[in-house]
Amino acid sequence: MMASYKSKKNKVVYLLSSCHSKAAVENNDEKLRPEVVLFYNKTKGSVDTADEMIRGLLHNDVVIISIYDQFNLVNGYCNPSHKNIDYLLTVIEPTSTEVSLICGNFNSHNDAVGGSSNDFKGSQHLDFVVKHNLQLLNNSTEGPTFHGPMGSSYIDVSFSTRKDTTAYSWRLLEIDNPSLWHKPIVIDSDVRIKSEYSKLKWKSCKWN
Repeated sequence: MMASYKSKKNKVVYLLSSCHSKAAVENNDEKLRPEVVLFYNKTKGSVDTADEMIRGLLHNDVVIISIYDQFNLVNGYCNPSHKNIDYLLTVIEPTSTEVSLICGNFNSHNDAVGGSSNDFKGSQHLDFVVKHNLQLLNNSTEGPTFHGPMGSSYIDVSFSTRKDTTAYSWRLLEIDNPSLWHKPIVIDSDVRIKSEYSKLKWKSCKWN
């Protein structure tokens, strides 16, 4: 259902909803706003708040989300056909000097993470960790992170820029789903983000 609502003299708001079948007006509302507007105001304000909290960087193979410029969540992916991951590490490198949690399917092999094989990408990955004094979070006793038609491996790697490794707890989530080749990874952290609401420029999500 699509509805239009003229909230001010020179402002018309259009809303598209899959939760409503008709553009009904709430009779108990003194401004006679459509139900879909009231529903948005009640349930979706956090979306606008989240947009203010974070900034993001999108790359073909890397997503970086920064929360209040205090903590970075980094996720990377390297195609198995790529023989070199320098291009990927170059994008990630600026976050290595900040408080960051870096995860990804790097399709690299190194016995420091788990397993018994090593390859060139695995060496590049380990050199990057050593160079920037990062902490590997993988717990090899949890077993391989990947189970597929070609076998099992430890290609999903997580590391952080915090020296205190007790700040993170890394584990695999067991799910009985044969079609899920990569096991879900759960990382618990004691990272605390200081709210900076006072520094935000608020954009109202209430059309009234």
